[in-house]
Amino acid sequence: MEGTSIDYKMICTDGAGVTKDENGLGGTIEKEIVTEVLVEENGAGLKQSKRIGDPYDDVYRTLLNDCPQLLIPLVNEIFHEHFTKDNKVIFSKDIHTMKGQEGKLSKRMTDSSFEIIGNVRKKYLIEEQTRPDTSILIRIFEYSILVARSTGVLEDNMLKVGLPNCAVLFLRSTKNTPDEMKIKIEAPLGELMVDVLVMKLLDYTLEDMISKDLLILFPFYLFRYSNSRLAECDQDEEQLETIKADYRRMQEHLTRLADKGELSEFYRHTILYLCNVVLENLARPYENVVKGVQEVMGGKVIETEAKRILNQGRQEERINTERERRRADAAEQAVSVEKKKNSILQEELDMLKQQLRDLKESIALQQSTKMLQQ
Repeated sequence: MEGTSIDYKMICTDGAGVTKDENGLGGTIEKEIVTEVLVEENGAGLKQSKRIGDPYDDVYRTLLNDCPQLLIPLVNEIFHEHFTKDNKVIFSKDIHTMKGQEGKLSKRMTDSSFEIIGNVRKKYLIEEQTRPDTSILIRIFEYSILVARSTGVLEDNMLKVGLPNCAVLFLRSTKNTPDEMKIKIEAPLGELMVDVLVMKLLDYTLEDMISKDLLILFPFYLFRYSNSRLAECDQDEEQLETIKADYRRMQEHLTRLADKGELSEFYRHTILYLCNVVLENLARPYENVVKGVQEVMGGKVIETEAKRILNQGRQEERINTERERRRADAAEQAVSVEKKKNSILQEELDMLKQQLRDLKESIALQQSTKMLQQ
């Protein structure tokens, strides 16, 4: 599997054994779909096993995989960075082997970890969480170790590893949802505290998302509405108009960015389509809400056009990303080779300096001996 976006077939649990097409655009994504593939190794070879999750995990991973540049404003907001849209986002497609219960080996893809290359090169890990649950710290720690191990460097009998900058995006939150989390690593000679930053969707209005260019949050906008609020909107046309107005504003903003050349049609249609995916799942019990928002967003027109543009654009997007990743790796290797050459030259220079000092001391000693003999 290349990555956990909607490229792979999604397994639905609607009782009818329905599967989506390879682009995941055959219809509504049902409540349960594949979000991660584990491959277990046993004596007979490799056997695939699938972990079932919710559609919002898949929406998030689709955004990461197909619209990686949307991550830059998100990183800037969470980590107070200053990356620009021209900077490169590089994902690691590495599959890491892990030992689980009873000694079984599994392979896991850390598809929510990535690097941004600007004036500096930094690693990040941003996990999405649908419900408040601090157990996500276990997953973040697990993934951080995998990322650190894959990029570790062994030099002079010392293993150097670097943990990524970590954060959690909570789509739902309550007053008990923490504002920050930490991972405490205890070692024989001390302890290391790893900050896990927290971002709550509920803290961001539509105005905030627009002003801060957080387009990656658009598909999840409906999470700002509680079930009781959606139920009220479903029964009250006037209240429903507030939701429709927000989505109309969202669509107009995306269209304006596309017209100005600041957002590709590929990204625009992907965002709109994923807004529809979240709508059909989150507001499923509220028929009037779904119908009303789809009238504003374009409904089936979005799905048909999105399928066409995704098929055309995704391959080019991946080729460009892979090309940039290889270019960045090659540049980094070249820098590493240059550093080693400089280190060798410095060692040789230091050796010559020492030999020169030894020679001077030897000459001075010989001169002193001659003077004593005279």
